Amino acid sequence: MLLLSLNNELPVSEKTFLTGVGYEWNIYYHNLDEFSEEDPTELYSLWSVSPEIGSASWIYNRNSQIFFEISPQYLWDFIDSNVNEEQTTFEEFMESYTFDAQFSLDRKVCMEMVKILEGLLSTVEL
Repeated sequence: MLLLSLNNELPVSEKTFLTGVGYEWNIYYHNLDEFSEEDPTELYSLWSVSPEIGSASWIYNRNSQIFFEISPQYLWDFIDSNVNEEQTTFEEFMESYTFDAQFSLDRKVCMEMVKILEGLLSTVEL
């Protein structure tokens, strides 16, 4: 993922940049039964944590910069609604949606991270 972002191969539109990749993912996932296409955010996904916490991270390019995003996930797509009495509707969630963090990553730092990770991988070759 870092290599792709260093090569500017993870571009996002201005709209997606402003709302966040997580915003687009929440819409896609919530409407999964209605969609026959692939997840439009799959390319940018780094990791997500358990549904009880409901966060995901993304990496992408905008104007030749590398950005890292942390975003909330709509929990009730993962958790039985009976478990949580304070359920928020999807519409309410999206109406007040904002990503938790979005910041640019320095290219030199990313290149150094790649070198370190490549070194680590070479020590655990199978």
